[in-house]
Amino acid sequence: MPRTVAVPRSIATARGLLNDLATDSFNRADAATLGNADSGQAWTLDNGAFAIVSNTARKTGVPESIADLSVGQADVDITLTEILPAGDNGDAGILFRFVDLSNYWRWQIRRSTAVNYDGNLTRRVAGVNTNMGSVGVTPGSTVVLRVVALGSLITVYSGGVQRVQVIDTALVTATRHGIYDSNDEGDRATFDDLTILKTT
Repeated sequence: MPRTVAVPRSIATARGLLNDLATDSFNRADAATLGNADSGQAWTLDNGAFAIVSNTARKTGVPESIADLSVGQADVDITLTEILPAGDNGDAGILFRFVDLSNYWRWQIRRSTAVNYDGNLTRRVAGVNTNMGSVGVTPGSTVVLRVVALGSLITVYSGGVQRVQVIDTALVTATRHGIYDSNDEGDRATFDDLTILKTT
């Protein structure tokens, strides 16, 4: 008769079997909205517009666009692949610990000149943006962004390299996370392969 074999915790964790909160490859038919993530949660559009375009997520509205998934967990390890826009008119990247349009964090990449990019960790509280750390990066046309939030400790990465680390107690219980893009028409980022894990 078939046997049930327990997967050791170390192996399960390495494979993401224990800590997955949400995943989305965006690999689905083109649509005017993001629909549901691969893990089942419905995307909430908080501002602007995002669509599914050629198996990726892309902003389609003129104002800044924000969308989130509610995962019931504030302590998260988020990775997101971003194909950078050609222009230098805005920021795009990971949205995390989102409460409303006046309260959230974001880790974003901005093209500051024709050849230079900046990574910016921004805290927005009561409608006021505060730059919590900036660093010059050279990502090429595609970059993998990562945010690890554990209590008041926030660490952000691009291309597998730690860029900024801060300790801050703002919004430590917020459990909605997703994507952000404020780029202008024609200079929009493209997003792929979002993974949200529980930080342990």
